[in-house]
Amino acid sequence: MQLLTVTSSHIKFTPNSKFILASTQDSTIRLWNTQTSKCVKTYSGHMNRTYCIFADFAPGRKHITSGSEDMRIYIWDLQTREIGQVLEGHRGEMHRPEQQDYLR
Repeated sequence: MQLLTVTSSHIKFTPNSKFILASTQDSTIRLWNTQTSKCVKTYSGHMNRTYCIFADFAPGRKHITSGSEDMRIYIWDLQTREIGQVLEGHRGEMHRPEQQDYLR
């Protein structure tokens, strides 16, 4: 079993409860398999060191979205872990982006 040794600021289960998306205060988001207790993917590039920053699955479940302490919203490809888009223009930390506002 792998242990998470940093503070998790937010977690989100998939609808089938097979995976957990965990935002952590080391500026990564980890996808955990609940059946094997293993981290299967790690997403990085945003900033999360101080606040409770939410991450979520975008509609269609092909992307991961997260706010950031650098006032941006990040969108990763779920499978490749590459940042597909960075949205700018917010005035303040993005703690909890709502997907329906920018993924239409």
